[in-house]
Amino acid sequence: MAATLTKEQILDGIAELSVIELSELLKEFEEKFGVTAAAPAAVAAPAAAGAEPLTRRLRTRRVTTTSS
Repeated sequence: MAATLTKEQILDGIAELSVIELSELLKEFEEKFGVTAAAPAAVAAPAAAGAEPLTRRLRTRRVTTTSS
């Protein structure tokens, strides 16, 4: 039977890794468990009813400058 490590022991072991070793460990972890450590993308909130789309507002916006 394999010895069981505590979370603290695992974290202590990870803390001793170099950045390259940690990167390799992360890749192996993702492959072994079929997961990704990428941060989730932010989900945009739905527009209010009747709100004009932002792209339309940007296209129709007039910029005026003043001459000195």
